Amino acid sequence: MNKTTNGKNNPVVNLCLILLALVSCIALQLLCNYVYVMAAGTAAVRHYAAQGMTDAAEIKRLADGYITDHIIWAVVFYHVTALAVFGLIYRRMIRSSVQTGSRDLFTLRSIAGIITAGIGLQFLVTAGVDGAAFLVPDVIGRYEQLMESSGIDTLTLGSALASIVLAPIGEELLCRGIIFRLADRASGSFWIANCIQALVFGIMHFNLVQGTYAFLLGLVLGMWYRRYGSLFAPMLAHFVINASAMLLVPAALGNIPVTPASCLAVMGISVLITAAGAALCGRRKEEAPLSAGWRRC
Repeated sequence: MNKTTNGKNNPVVNLCLILLALVSCIALQLLCNYVYVMAAGTAAVRHYAAQGMTDAAEIKRLADGYITDHIIWAVVFYHVTALAVFGLIYRRMIRSSVQTGSRDLFTLRSIAGIITAGIGLQFLVTAGVDGAAFLVPDVIGRYEQLMESSGIDTLTLGSALASIVLAPIGEELLCRGIIFRLADRASGSFWIANCIQALVFGIMHFNLVQGTYAFLLGLVLGMWYRRYGSLFAPMLAHFVINASAMLLVPAALGNIPVTPASCLAVMGISVLITAAGAALCGRRKEEAPLSAGWRRC
């Protein structure tokens, strides 16, 4: 394990920094949402007033509707802001780190493996959520309403920017970059660090259903980070997973009736696709110590 100075390996300090990072993430989301709502609401009110409307109640109703219909841009605003904030923090962290060890290099085969496994994982998540609707319909119903109201589940320019472009970069910088490093300094164990960063990844999604599968996916993304020693691996996987949710899943499963049997069938096929992707990635070329091969940019 890398040795640093100035108390950087103090477990209490690093756990407090992890908590601070999570609180900062939540506060930033709330702040960006507030700023967007105020700005969009003010612009909408001025627009309708400029059209000659004088009924304050009607103007407010229309402005509220405009904000609701375009709330996805609050998510985009958050991701852009978070990318700037956490990107600077991550850049400073890697500058002050001592790098050791080796890593597996990307090849066309490993990239194909990550893409294949990412597609399989997203279909597995989709089938799992659909199947859970038969067991806990109220929970899944609230989750679906939340996703619909946020605009995430509808393919638009805003949702594509937020989910496919910005989230894979910003969330990987925060969770697999910053949180992972802090968790490793606190525990000295890859597996503990991996669970901590995945837990934070789940919490920052703000709902039980998405938080649960985000935690599980976070564990896999963390293992890819360790395997290739680069954030580009989990970023690629994150991109594929989110893009599959918005592009491939609706096209492939949109006309298939959701039944327990169909969910089980899709889950089985998804496991095979994921396993095929893992096989393409192959095994690690060498077993490196925890300080090697997964702490680099």
